[in-house]
Order: sequence, then structure tokens, then C-alpha cells
Amino acid sequence: MARNIAYFAGPDDDQEFWQVLLAFGLRPLPYSLDELSKFPNWPQETHFGISGCLSFLPVEKLHPYGNPPHFIGEATDPLIEFTRAYYHPPHLVAGCIHFDPATEFVPETKPYFEKIYRWVRKNWKRIGKCYYGPQAAVLATQKGTIVSDFPPGTKIRQVKVQTKK
Repeated sequence: MARNIAYFAGPDDDQEFWQVLLAFGLRPLPYSLDELSKFPNWPQETHFGISGCLSFLPVEKLHPYGNPPHFIGEATDPLIEFTRAYYHPPHLVAGCIHFDPATEFVPETKPYFEKIYRWVRKNWKRIGKCYYGPQAAVLATQKGTIVSDFPPGTKIRQVKVQTKK
């Protein structure tokens, strides 16, 4: 079974995808619940490339941690992590839905992840190891579009790891 769904989405794909997730009973939440008071319609009204969690539980039933407690994560609650795909011309940037099979919440989260995976496989085109929404598939073939796994301006540095002999 897949643990990650790497995907590309144009604006129309993104809107449809979030409607599907909401219809499945999943609500996108930021890692910091403080963001909910700043952006009541999170993630729609915040910047591109946002990350967070998908929850089928209401916020009141989650177990935030920190001092004061306002962070959420897969270690304390049944959540599925995501990084949102987006298109900001000319950049088409990948997103990812991540299921962690090592948490105690697998019996609760796995059915939701499998539902998302089935929907993506049925409705979007697989190219290589990624899925493309219909609009993203067209955008990716247009001259000038830059398809990337990372947001524009991300600095990537290779690091050589020394191992003991």
C-alpha cells in the first residue's frame, strides 16, 4: 500500500481536490492551531505551498502539545500530513499526502488515506511516480511551465555523510 501520494494540481484541480477531501470528512488543519484564529478559512487564504494535517476529528477532540499547547501532529492524534500542490506561473509545484503506518492511529487513519488514494488513482493521470490533476497535466506540457518538487527559490545543498569504517 502507498504511504505517499505525490501529486501536481492546477488551480481547478486543487479546488476539486479540497472539495473531495471535505466530502470525505477531512478538514485541513495547520500544525499550529494558532493559525486558525489568524486565518479562519485556512488554507484557502494563506500563501502557496502550505503544509499541515488532515483530521476527521473536530479540533476540540485533538491533543495539542507545546507550551502553551497549540501544536498538533501524528504522534498525538490520528492525522494525515499534507503539503499542498500549487501553480504559480510558471511554476507547477508538487504536493504530497503522507500516511504514517508506524503510529498507533493506523486503524483510524488508514481507511481515510486509502479513500484518498483510490480517488486520486481513479480521477488523475499517473506520470512517473506522481499523479497529475487534469489541469496540471495540461499545464505541465505547456511551453515555459517549470515542473518542480520544490517551491521556486528553494536552495538545495548536497551533503556527504561520513560513515565509520
